[in-house]
Amino acid sequence: DGTGVRDYLHVSDIALGHLMALRYLKNLNGFETFNLGAGRGYSVLEIIKIFESANNLSIPYKFVQNRQGDVGETFADIKKAKKYLGFSTKYTVEEACRDSWKYILNKKK
Repeated sequence: DGTGVRDYLHVSDIALGHLMALRYLKNLNGFETFNLGAGRGYSVLEIIKIFESANNLSIPYKFVQNRQGDVGETFADIKKAKKYLGFSTKYTVEEACRDSWKYILNKKK
């Protein structure tokens, strides 16, 4: 669809991944790096449509020029995190969109 493709995941999955990494690093002498993500990309337009559907609303948007340096597609290679941490996402992108909107609405109160 021409919009950037990124790896989106629920904030609770990020938190869980960090806890898993801390547990792993506790027994390691040194440091290690891991990519946390869903391991697949969604276009910005796909995310808009998923967000609209998950929250029963419409988001106005317009297409504009790409910013200089924008990468067309990027998402995490999660093989290492899965192998060493046992990490995989627990929540869907739909749940992430629904939960983020609930959070925003609660912050407005």
